[in-house]
Amino acid sequence: MLIAVNRKAVMMWRYFLLGAISAILLLQFSGKNAMVCIFWMALLKVCMHGVNLILVCMVPVYFKENWNVYQRSGILNFKML
Repeated sequence: MLIAVNRKAVMMWRYFLLGAISAILLLQFSGKNAMVCIFWMALLKVCMHGVNLILVCMVPVYFKENWNVYQRSGILNFKML
């Protein structure tokens, strides 16, 4: 179980770092080329959606022994707004 959580954490951090890099590159190319900015915005949106999906849907399943999966998922989803 710990290995699966670690894999999801590594995947989440990879998405987060890719999103951070795309945000920095979006700032660099803003106002210069519209198509490049649209590409970086789309990549940033996809990365942040992936991080949100991992946090809200996949991580709270590991709390099912405590019977508070919905509480953990709700707290994580509320923090994402």
